[in-house]
This record gives sequence, C-alpha cells and structure tokens, in this order.
Amino acid sequence: MKVITFFTTLLLCAVIAQPALAQPDVMPEIEKVLEEGRRSMTLPQFLDLLGLDGKDYKTTHKIEGVEEFYYRKKTPYNKVSFKTHWFEFAFMTDTRDKILFSSVELLGVKAEESREFIQIHTDFEAFIEAHELFYNTTVDLTNELMLPFLDYTLKIDETNEICKQMLNFVKDNDTESLEKWLKSMNTTIQTYGVIGFELLKIREDGFKTSKEQAKYIKHIKTLNDVIPFLSNFDINTEIVIKDALTESYIETYWYIIKDSLIFQD
Repeated sequence: MKVITFFTTLLLCAVIAQPALAQPDVMPEIEKVLEEGRRSMTLPQFLDLLGLDGKDYKTTHKIEGVEEFYYRKKTPYNKVSFKTHWFEFAFMTDTRDKILFSSVELLGVKAEESREFIQIHTDFEAFIEAHELFYNTTVDLTNELMLPFLDYTLKIDETNEICKQMLNFVKDNDTESLEKWLKSMNTTIQTYGVIGFELLKIREDGFKTSKEQAKYIKHIKTLNDVIPFLSNFDINTEIVIKDALTESYIETYWYIIKDSLIFQD
C-alpha cells in the first residue's frame, strides 16, 4: 500500500528539510502524511521526510539536531518525542519502529491558533487486541489511565493524585479497581496496581489474590520497562519496574504510608 503521495513527499522535503526553520503553515502537510501512512508508516520514514536521519535513528534510537529528545523502551513498544522550532512530536512505535500512535502540536502561536493533531495508526488496533487477549479485558479507550500514552510518575506519597487513588483502593479493599489497574496498558498504572495488592497483603493477615490476579502480578514483576520515579529515599528519577516491585521496595512503600492504611477505631 502506498504510504504517502509523491506530491506530499516533495512538498515536505522542500518545506521542512530544515526542521528548526519549518513554518506553521506546513502543519496540514504533516497531518496529511501521517493520515496517509496510518497503515504502514515507520518512524524512520517519517524522520527522513523531516530532513532528519531515519537510518541513524533505526540503529541508535537517537535523533540529532532536535530539541528535548526523549526515548523510552517499553514492552512491547517504544515511546519517542522531540521538538523542532515550531512543532512538538510524540510517537508510540512497535519494536520494528512501525508507528502505532502519533501526535503533532504546533508551537509558538497564539492560544486561539493552537493546534494539535493526533493519529491512531492501524496496527494500534492489533496492539490493543493482543493486550486484551493476554489480560482477559476490554480496554476503555476513553480512560487515560488505561492507555499507554501518558508517562505517570511512580511516587508513593499521598500528595500524588495517582498514588492517592491507589491508597483509597487499599483502604476500601477495592480489589476490583486494583485488578483493573493490573490490566491497564500503562505500565506505571500496572505498577501501582501491584503495589496496592502488596500493601493489602501486608495490612491484612491471610489476604490472598485470585489465581488470575496472581498471574498478572507475577508477570508485571518481571517487566524491564523503565518508568518515571520520584522518591525521598532514592535519588534516581527513573526505575525499572521489576526493581520497583522487589520485596525491599515494597517494605519501604509500606513504611512511608502505613499510618494512613492501618485501621483506625
């Protein structure tokens, strides 16, 4: 299937061969390229159209000549974002660099002229189906906590809104909500779900998870994904999930928030 039209290719190459100098009026052409490429476009192909080195990215997973480059390897997908002078790009790709999700935001313009284009690419549907099959669930596409696009920070602190939700689940013995988090496509939310169940085990003698819950917890504890991390007892700003879910870390989380979880008369 044709990825992009010859006309669009020429226009993009001519207008944005120098990304830092690209002007806002090229936004419609960027949208057109991503729409036409929703079935088969790879990130290296798109980078080549921007005048960047797609071949180098495929080898190194780095992009030279851009601002605020960000790359994070997930399972089984990658997140990439970067800025040029006028645009902020965000992508989710599979392990072969095929684009699953793309977002382009126009920068440096007045609020009333601000513009963001989001494209769900065809293979993301298969990605969702694979996740749903493994976790025996249906992904709620209207719930950001169930989707992998946002990078939530793992921070065990009641000032953290996501952590506060998790602690409320624990206080209420809401294992249904915790299990839903285990089945999220967002690995940080999955991590919070595991921590919630582990805190329940510590707080309540004899508490046991179901076989299905235990299966997902065991799997999540093996993930090598790196997630944002903020803690007063660890200077790192990122952590591997399987490290964040070790017994010693779980005990530390309990120590930090146990006063809010112990039953009060």
